[in-house]
Amino acid sequence: MFTTIGNLKIHYRQAGQAGRPFLILPGWGKGSQSWQKFLALIKNNAETRPGASRQIIVPDLPGFGQSDAPLDAWSVGDYAHFVWQFLAKLKITEFDLLGHSFGGRIAIKMAAEISSADTIQKYPPFDKGRDRAGLKFILQQTLPPPASPLARGRKDI
Repeated sequence: MFTTIGNLKIHYRQAGQAGRPFLILPGWGKGSQSWQKFLALIKNNAETRPGASRQIIVPDLPGFGQSDAPLDAWSVGDYAHFVWQFLAKLKITEFDLLGHSFGGRIAIKMAAEISSADTIQKYPPFDKGRDRAGLKFILQQTLPPPASPLARGRKDI
């Protein structure tokens, strides 16, 4: 899917239609393609368990994937501002957020910009090499417990 933010054509992928939106911000140099397997699991889950799906949205950040590149170099703050504009364009006001690597820096900046700490739901941080508990916790909140390969302890996350 494509939308336009400012003068940039932005590509994004979406899976699922129902439930609270779950926005995933990819890492530096990565696009939404790097989350394709995860999106396929969400789509499969929605088909096999109606009503159990979440709306998952993964944008290609400006300059990555199929999105246009900005004319000038952007700061983390510029990317955070872009994400707020992207969410407004999609008419999303409440959402869950996962940032991977550089996407995590953007997520931290966005969280710092929110004036009410009550609006932020905190998840434990994790390091893929040392501790997968944080990711499993997030996925358990996103996917229903049984039937999903992720919930069964898939090793290649």
